[in-house]
Amino acid sequence: MHAVLKPYTGSKPYSPWIQKIDEITTRFVYRNFGWIIGMDINPSSIVPAMESGRMIPMSDYGVYYSNTDQQIDRTVFLLSTFSAVYKLSAISSLSNSSKILSSGTGEYKDIGGHHIHAKAAFKNNINYDPKKGFSVSQDFMDKYNIDHIEVTKKQRQLFKELAESGRANTLDEHTRIAKEALRAGGTPEDIIDPLINSSLENLANQGVTTPTNIPWYRE
Repeated sequence: MHAVLKPYTGSKPYSPWIQKIDEITTRFVYRNFGWIIGMDINPSSIVPAMESGRMIPMSDYGVYYSNTDQQIDRTVFLLSTFSAVYKLSAISSLSNSSKILSSGTGEYKDIGGHHIHAKAAFKNNINYDPKKGFSVSQDFMDKYNIDHIEVTKKQRQLFKELAESGRANTLDEHTRIAKEALRAGGTPEDIIDPLINSSLENLANQGVTTPTNIPWYRE
């Protein structure tokens, strides 16, 4: 319900931060938290409005918000809270993944192990240096119970399927294969995407945008 505003006759301006927020937010704050910021009237009976930088309590005009208004407010508040918690969890997960990848991953020449994107896929690319390819060390795989043999077995199976399918030999296909191979080897789900993204970044830094081969099946 909307009220026709009457001239503000009070003398006390409200806090500057209140004056700066928009009308929807203002109404929400006053409906639900008006008592916290000095309103001595039940917040369900307040319709605030702005005039000359001042807040106008409209309860004297007999304007009321229904219970439905407050229920909607609380629903929005809860959804916003859940959204914020989800985003914080995602940030925390990324932070944990970064810590995990800081040890046991890097260029093959430094740590050996397993190339996330199969090095044989780029061996005819003049920009690609397999020694600089992004890899996970054997210690890293042992620590996270990643079965290198199963990873390789899955790679070989999926590369065969790609070679026989007639589909284009693209980096997207090789990325899909890399991801499925890691999963088949028991790689924890929360570090699969960080590993894939680190390998893609490595390829981009080398100027590699497309595979030249299908390992085991097409030179």
